Amino acid sequence: MGLPDDAVRHEIDDGEHYVVGDAMDVLAEYRDEAAAVFLDDAWARPGRVQQGGLAYDLHPFDEDHVAEGDDVDGTLPTADVIDASRDALVDAGFDVETVDGYGPEDDRTVFVAVAPG
Repeated sequence: MGLPDDAVRHEIDDGEHYVVGDAMDVLAEYRDEAAAVFLDDAWARPGRVQQGGLAYDLHPFDEDHVAEGDDVDGTLPTADVIDASRDALVDAGFDVETVDGYGPEDDRTVFVAVAPG
């Protein structure tokens, strides 16, 4: 399959590397191969969409926690990204993610760290 054209592979040393790109495409390429996944997913924080000149689509966390607004793409819930992250990991791999939340009483960043288990 291979990495998508817009993904960037960065060599660290001794054959180790990390990849920056579309999460779902990159995670699919590394199914059962990644020692760790570090992901920053802005799932539903409308106040941040245009910060720093960046524009991106928001998406719901899951079917019970929706995101609303003009910039929402409901086709990819964050829960699916977390599942894909877990699928990319080797046994005993680590999944570390930040998830920006937004709701009537919620404007915070949640750090999700899933230890092997």
